[in-house]
Amino acid sequence: MRKTTTLLAALFVSGIGLLQAQTVTIAPATDVIGTDTQKGLQTTLFVDEKFVTKGWRDYIRSYGKVEQPKGFKNVYNVPVAKIPNVGFAPMNLSSRITTASGATTVFYAIRLDTGFVTDPKHPQFATARDLLHSFGVQMYREQVNREIEEAQKELDKRTRTSNQLVKKGENLKGDLEQNRKDKISFESQLTENKADSARLVRDIAANQERAKKASDDLAKQRTMVTTLKAALDSSGIVYAGKKKKDMPPELQTADKELKEKEKEVEKSTREGESLRKAVEKNARQKVELQNKLIRNAADKERIPKEIEANLKEQQNAQTEVQ
Repeated sequence: MRKTTTLLAALFVSGIGLLQAQTVTIAPATDVIGTDTQKGLQTTLFVDEKFVTKGWRDYIRSYGKVEQPKGFKNVYNVPVAKIPNVGFAPMNLSSRITTASGATTVFYAIRLDTGFVTDPKHPQFATARDLLHSFGVQMYREQVNREIEEAQKELDKRTRTSNQLVKKGENLKGDLEQNRKDKISFESQLTENKADSARLVRDIAANQERAKKASDDLAKQRTMVTTLKAALDSSGIVYAGKKKKDMPPELQTADKELKEKEKEVEKSTREGESLRKAVEKNARQKVELQNKLIRNAADKERIPKEIEANLKEQQNAQTEVQ
């Protein structure tokens, strides 16, 4: 495969040589444009028709207004042409562009009242021939410039690809190092998770003991309050409906302790619920960390292979831009 930079360098260095290699040959020719037989000159260029057509129209526009007769494809005339190198009198320029087998032929004729300037017998024939020759050289020069431009674009594209591959390779190396660090981190977190799980088991056991004691203490306190109220009732002491401050002191104390026991039970219940949620969270974290370690192990296998493939791609890309 021809490398882009090699092609680009060759086009830059040997641009003049390429122009010289593409010989512009001018030959007398006769063509019928419309109903008129024209004596003129023609050259065949190995350049795409669209470039030749546009170039030719621009080329002869400097001699006067270009007209394209209706019904005639690729026919371009300058009815009143002023061509200083040929003569000062207005003249008629007729031309037609045809294409066949990848080659584009430009025919043109210049006519004065006295005859065709493009007739080999006319004294200005050499000048008329030089005009067409200059156009042909211009077309080949522009073609070389287009080839250089396209080669430069291709080089830029392949250079960008090469740089992207290098950057990707650096990122992959970073990914591999991060993979190593992640494994250490995940394993450390999993160890902490295990320790947390053991601690939660102990905390739950302790909470259950506290909850049982609080529940037993509350039951005893309620029994005591009930017994105290019964004693007060049998003594004829009225306490129902009174404000707390007006109740018998022993009942106030017993009721206060009852409220505290109820708060202890509520507290132990809340702690138990909190521990239950912590256990669930701990279990989820364990599963997540185990899954991360599984993916980490898979990445540890995948990334080196991608690095190896990337290095090959980099080598190929570097070869393309050399």
